[in-house]
Amino acid sequence: MISKLLPELQGKRALDVGSDNGVISLFLREMGGEWYSADLDEETVNSIDMLVGERVILISDPSRLPFESEFFDVIVLVDILEHV
Repeated sequence: MISKLLPELQGKRALDVGSDNGVISLFLREMGGEWYSADLDEETVNSIDMLVGERVILISDPSRLPFESEFFDVIVLVDILEHV
């Protein structure tokens, strides 16, 4: 389902935020593009990192992401709405 909502990812830099245990991060990475994953919880970040192995970021300050403006072409928020 999520694949129908995303643009073409080849050559794009993308961020997924709040991807729980990393299964969604893995799925998104398999769709193409250069993916980064980020979360506020250290245990979750470790879980994602164990599954995908690279470009997994612990967000220490949710008001300031550790990326330059316009760094990403695509941002996907997963399992976030119920926490807002």
